[in-house]
Amino acid sequence: MRKYAGELRVGDVWTQHSQGRAPHSYRIITIGPGLAPITVRVKAVSVTTGKQRTFDFFLVNRVEVHEESA
Repeated sequence: MRKYAGELRVGDVWTQHSQGRAPHSYRIITIGPGLAPITVRVKAVSVTTGKQRTFDFFLVNRVEVHEESA
């Protein structure tokens, strides 16, 4: 399933695809406003390593979501 970044919810698991690297999945733990009115800041934890990272997305960026919280 694909969602716009503005539609993400806490608990969603999304996959980051980087050129030349294996895909990596993250579970979203917080979502908040970004630095600009058209961005969202997502704090997520790696499903594989448990490390936390922060990502900034434009609200209209599409992301690949694997599962959602109930």
